[in-house]
Formats: sequence, C-alpha cells, structure tokens
Amino acid sequence: MPKNKNVLVTGGAGYIGSHTCKILKSNNFNPVSYDNLSSGKKKFVKWGPLVIGELGDKNKIIKTIKKYKIEAIIHLAAKSIVEDSELNKNSYFINNLHGTITLLEAMRECKIKKIIFSSTAAVYGESTTFKIKESHKLSPINIYGLTKLMCENFIKTMKQIDHLDYIILRYFNASGSDYVSNIGELHDPETHLIPKLSIAFCLKTNFYIYGNNYKTQDGTCIRDFIHVLDIAEAHVISLKHILKNNIAETYNLGTGEGYSIKKIINIFEEITKTKIKIEYAKERINDPRKLVADPKKFNLQFNWKARKSSLHKIIYSELAWRKKQLKIK
Repeated sequence: MPKNKNVLVTGGAGYIGSHTCKILKSNNFNPVSYDNLSSGKKKFVKWGPLVIGELGDKNKIIKTIKKYKIEAIIHLAAKSIVEDSELNKNSYFINNLHGTITLLEAMRECKIKKIIFSSTAAVYGESTTFKIKESHKLSPINIYGLTKLMCENFIKTMKQIDHLDYIILRYFNASGSDYVSNIGELHDPETHLIPKLSIAFCLKTNFYIYGNNYKTQDGTCIRDFIHVLDIAEAHVISLKHILKNNIAETYNLGTGEGYSIKKIINIFEEITKTKIKIEYAKERINDPRKLVADPKKFNLQFNWKARKSSLHKIIYSELAWRKKQLKIK
C-alpha cells in the first residue's frame, strides 16, 4: 500500500487552513502546517506537525520541505482584511506578495512543482455581471485584492519559466465551522459578517451594518457565502488532481447565490427566533457592493458542488462554534 503523501499547508493553523488539514488527513494525506501564528491558533493544529515560521524565511521553508519530504504546497497564508489593507499597505505587500515570491523560490530550489494557491473574489473588484466568471475583468479596488492578483501573476510567470503546475482557487465568503472538531473562525478583531452576527446574538450587543446606500435592492452589499468545509474539500479535490496531472487553471469557489446583508440578518433572526439590534455605520473603504460567483467551471470539471453551503447550515455551525467559545449553553 502506498504511503501517504506529505503536503505543506502555509497558514495551516488558521481558519481555512485548519479545516483543510482535517479534510487532508481524512483523505490519507499528511498535512504539515507552516504558520507564524499571527492570526492562526496553535490549538487548531490537530492533524499533523506545526512548524512556526515566517513566509519570508526561505531557509526555514527549505528545511521544512526537506525534513518532511513535501510533495506539494497548499498556500493559504496571507493577510486578508480589506479595510486593514488600505491602512497598512506595506505589510500586505511584504506578507502576501513578497512572502509568496519567497515560497516559490524555496519550491524552485527544492524542485517542488505543484502548488494550490488561495486567492479571492477581491481580484475582480466591482462586478459588471450578476455572477462572476473566471474570465471577468481583473480590476481589484483594494490593496488586499491587488496583492492577491500580483501573486497569481507571479505564479503564472513561474509556469512559463519553470513549468510549475498550479491551481488557483478564488473563493468568495468563507463561512461556518466544523464545531465538532472544535475549530472555527476566531479572529481578533472579528470582521466577517456571520461571525459578527453570531457574537452580537450571543453577547446581546448591537450589530453594525457598514453602509446602507449601495446600489442594490435594499441598499446593503451582496455576497456569496460558501462553507469552509466545502472550501477544504475543494482543496483536496484540487490536490488529488494536480498530483496526477500537468495543470495551470484558475477556478471560482462559491455557490452562485447572492444574499444582501439585510437578507442574511433576516435569516439569522428566523433561525434564532430573536431580533438583532442594528446600527448603521459608514461604508468600509473600497468594499465592493456585489460579489457572487459563477462556480460552474470547478463544479463541472470535478463533478462537485458546495453541498454544505446552505445559509442555514452555515449559520447553525457558526452558532454552535461561537457558543462553545463563549461558553454559552
């Protein structure tokens, strides 16, 4: 019987990374988490070893690749808060872009030719169609999206120079949790919609909507929410494919369903049978009004669908996780 393949997961102690490591392990891969723990949690690393290190430390990455005989990379590590990226531009270029270039240099020195790159819908900027295809114009309106697009372009350049195989996964709004395994979204401060709703409900505090004058039906932003376990599963599907094939492809990961902020709040209130106290605040800097995926390309190629991503499943799993964290029965 062939031995399990070792995979380096940068950002493996983070929200998406920890869920991905769990699904990797259940599919007979050995995930090695490489994380600086700036936002990742040591307690989330349960399915393989943790190497604490910086993306900019090429020597440490090389040592890790050699020590664990790594065969492919899943690159998730990044700074990812849109508003913060506008306020701290340099740190996003250093961490996201320079860190990715350093990782690719380490891969080249170690002759690793397979990478799955975590990208984002933020590379599209403002949508000109209801559902965004991979061929949509790439015109990010914030620094976070710009750094991710620059990383994508550098990976594509390495394909031309060094025959690197890559799969780029542009995902939309990762949500939910695997509360059974005691992992979930745990950021400080929390900036994402559904966790913030959950916290407001649990702690009986006000919930802030940032902007209600967007050109949408109810004036609030529209987003496509995909369960984090569906994202994790898509990474494993991509990994199995890239290990057997020469490939250079980009895919959206989403559901193709768009929900406004107010609609999400309404569904949350229906599930919890409560009324959320809402306050309105100023729009966030460079926040697109609408981001909804056309996920057909990935779904058709791999005969796959985001099956855990109904809003009810996402909200139930997030609430269960949040109550555990806040010790609320």
